[in-house]
This record gives sequence, C-alpha cells and structure tokens, in this order.
Amino acid sequence: MNLTIHPAAAKLLDYRVELITSPQPFYHTATQLTGSFGRIVLTKIDLRNCTIWTAEYTITEEITLHGFVNELLFQIYFPVPVHMEFTAGQEILEEPKEYIHLSATNTHTVSLSPLHSRMLFIHYTKAYFNGNGTGRHENLMEMFTPHPAPPNSLKVNDAIQSVTRQIINASPANRIIHLYLEAKAKELLSLLYQVANPETDIASISEKEIAALQLVKKIIMEDLSKSYNAYELSRMAGTNAYTLKTNFKNWFGIPLHHFLHNCRMEKATQLLLTTALSVKEIAFTVGYKNVSNFSESFKNYYGYPPSKLRELD
Repeated sequence: MNLTIHPAAAKLLDYRVELITSPQPFYHTATQLTGSFGRIVLTKIDLRNCTIWTAEYTITEEITLHGFVNELLFQIYFPVPVHMEFTAGQEILEEPKEYIHLSATNTHTVSLSPLHSRMLFIHYTKAYFNGNGTGRHENLMEMFTPHPAPPNSLKVNDAIQSVTRQIINASPANRIIHLYLEAKAKELLSLLYQVANPETDIASISEKEIAALQLVKKIIMEDLSKSYNAYELSRMAGTNAYTLKTNFKNWFGIPLHHFLHNCRMEKATQLLLTTALSVKEIAFTVGYKNVSNFSESFKNYYGYPPSKLRELD
C-alpha cells in the first residue's frame, strides 16, 4: 500500500511511505513520521489475506491519510476514544458512544483528529472472505456495501470495544501473535455482523429493564473482586435471571459472563500498567483466587502472560 499524508494546514508537506507486503504469512513493520503537524507512528502487521494497521499520534491539526492499493479492500477503521486508553483511576468500559466505519474500495481517505491519539485499521482482501473459514462470506461482505453512501458506520458496543482493545494492545513481539490476531480479526467481523443484523429489537426493552441493566453493570464494575452469579445480580436489580441474561446480551452485545470476564482482564491491564502491585495481588483484586488461573485467563485473552505486559510497557 502507498500511503500519503497531507497536513491540512501545511500543503507543502507531503510524506509518502511505501510499505512492501512480505511474502511471509506474518510480517510486522513500523514507520515514524514527524513534522510541524506533530508525530505519527504507523504499525502494520500482515496476516493471511488481512492486514492490521495502527496509528498512534500526537498532532496539533487534522491530518488526512490517503491510501492506494491495486485491489479492492474491505476496510474497517476505528478512531480509538480517549476512555479506551488506560490511565490511573479511570473507569473502564464506559458506555460506548462511538462508531466503527466500514468501506470497500481501493482508495482510502481517513482523517486523524487531534481529539484522538490512536486509530485502528483492518484491511481484508476478497480472498479472506472466500477462503478463511468465516462462513456467511457473502453476508459479511455486504456490510461493506455503501448504504446509501460510504463509509458505513456501526455503533460500537461493549463486545466490539473489548475486541478492538485486544487487537490494539497485542504485542507484535509475541511469536504466535499472528494466530491470535487472525482469530480476533474474524471475531470482530462476527460481532459487527451481529450489530448490523440484530436478532432482537432492542427497542422492545423497557426503560425499567434498561435501568436494571445499568445497575447490574455498575455493581459488577464497582468491585471486581466479588463473584456474582446471574441469580444474585437479578435479585439486586429486581428482575429474574433469564430476563437479565437475555436483555444484557441484547442491549450490550455481549453475554453477562463474558462482560464480567472482560472487565476483569481490562482492570488487570490497567493495574499492571499504572500500579506496582504484584501479579498475585492483581489476580486477587480482579476476583481470582488462584494466580495460575488468572495468568492463564490473561494469556488466553491477550495472547501473552501478565508479566510480559510490564516488559512491553
């Protein structure tokens, strides 16, 4: 892909970067650009028929990225909101209000705003949908079709937010990271398909039921060291376990038990990056009685053990 970067207020500055795709099934490269506009670091990871880009930047003005390729690409791009960055004392998994964008073209134009500091791009080739075991490939490709004009935009729910964070925080240094990212790229498509084609009309959920869902979410996040089951949570919210689990998945886009697990992993990451607590102490703080079980869960979630995260920071 050829990438041209145009600072909006400095037309004479034109940075052209050509990143050559490796014939290997997995390849990682990074490029840094600096100028009067600020600093941009582009990271690219090549997978099978799929490429993941991340842009980390500190800029003082809006920057426009123009990408050109020789084949049709199915692109997902997501400006990472500030509240998805981990900082001390900050709550995690706030109510999503962002949108993720989809388009199908060989020419991509995306603007980087000073209001954000990270952008995630995922490029899928047509071969990805035909031979990557995704199933329903025609239906998945339809998500990228203009309705009525590109790009398509889908609201980000908790499930999508968690997967995008896992992709962004994955370490290219991990020897099996390509397997992990391939699975996450496929999972993200599946989640987007569910949002684009909901099985249940969330409008049927009453205001009282929504209030109960928000209460349950608050209870979970206030103290992750506690282990609640659906029955206990439903009693505290004034509903029943079946209704709670059904409405929670439909409203937030993620099963209740998966949400609890994701919260624990995200909180653990926050503590690893912002405190001096030991891995054992963090495991207990997020509800694990056995540090080995915590380490295994963390590795399954991110692709590397918790101790590795501090080495990468």
